This record gives sequence, structure tokens and C-alpha cells, in this order.
Amino acid sequence: MNSAATDEVHANGAPWWRQGWCWLVIAGPLAVVIAGSITIVIAYSDADTLSPVYISEHVRMQADRRVANSLLPAEAVSKGAVVHSGATK
Repeated sequence: MNSAATDEVHANGAPWWRQGWCWLVIAGPLAVVIAGSITIVIAYSDADTLSPVYISEHVRMQADRRVANSLLPAEAVSKGAVVHSGATK
């Protein structure tokens, strides 16, 4: 019962796990799985949170933008003009 795999082992003198090309093919996907696992661990264990200062600044900027847009004429608002940093676009 000689199969092609058995014949190849005898022809090369080593089983498949002793061949260098086998590990070259396996190394790429294995590295991706390991890197992905490390990324997931880092993301869940060291998750960044938004600071209250950032949130309050964002809320203030949104409020300023709403006030500035409410001061524009109705035509400008309906055409999509938005005020950013005191300048009309």
C-alpha cells in the first residue's frame, strides 16, 4: 500500500514536517493569527476612555456651531453653509 506521500517521504528522505517549504507556507497565516490575538488582548485590556475634558470641549464646540448657524440667514442655512471657526463656507 504505497501512496504518493509515502513515496515522497522515501524520495526526499524526510517527512513533510522536516521540509522547509512547509513551514514557510504555515508561517505567514500563523503570524497573522498570533498578531491578531495580541491586538485583541491589547484592545480589551488597555482600552482608552474619553476624558471629561475632551467631552466638554466637544459639547461646547457643537453648541458654538449651532449658535453660529442659527445666526446665518435662512437661505445660507438651507444651501448648506456651515460656520467653522468664525468663517462661512
